[in-house]
Amino acid sequence: MAREGRNPPWVQANETTAYPHSWLASALNIPLELLEETLEICKKQDRVSENDTGIKILKFAYYQDQEESERAKPDKEPADKYIKGKYGSSVKR
Repeated sequence: MAREGRNPPWVQANETTAYPHSWLASALNIPLELLEETLEICKKQDRVSENDTGIKILKFAYYQDQEESERAKPDKEPADKYIKGKYGSSVKR
């Protein structure tokens, strides 16, 4: 949400207004209690900060770089499409 928003690294409705926790939980399709517990854990781990204008993702650039490097990795080599068949010939999996 922070990447898609107007003001990265913030998760907010606009530059001066935070999304209500109930709205965020609904948008993420999770219970409100789970969102609030997760935010508290993330605050304790210095992953996010929160004030009346929104939730700020700390180290935002770092997380974006990690995501970009994951996307840049080549896909795993496909498994061998053929195996040795019952009578010695190769057959398609």
